[in-house]
Amino acid sequence: MFSSRRTTTESVDTAVFMDLMGKVQRLTPSVIAGTDEVILAAQTVSHAISDGTTKELCAEIAARYTPKVAGRIEVVTEVFDALQWYDGNKSPLRRTVHASCEEHP
Repeated sequence: MFSSRRTTTESVDTAVFMDLMGKVQRLTPSVIAGTDEVILAAQTVSHAISDGTTKELCAEIAARYTPKVAGRIEVVTEVFDALQWYDGNKSPLRRTVHASCEEHP
């Protein structure tokens, strides 16, 4: 039961802020879903993706987030290699943008 080989990749549904220079800032659960619970924030994003309501979620997140620079909110699924993550490379292998909404400065 536990002896099968597992993949090192993991996909994460989340929301991020991307500034005009392309720098990604991870958003907190309170900005994403109005809670301090990481699992609830992740499930909020996952449900919006499966329900097709990512544009609405993006707008809600944008209303809660007040960046110091111009950019946009993106609701995304990112795929990471866990071994690379713990080795310091926190860049996703793949990224799917489900919705994006412009932010004002």
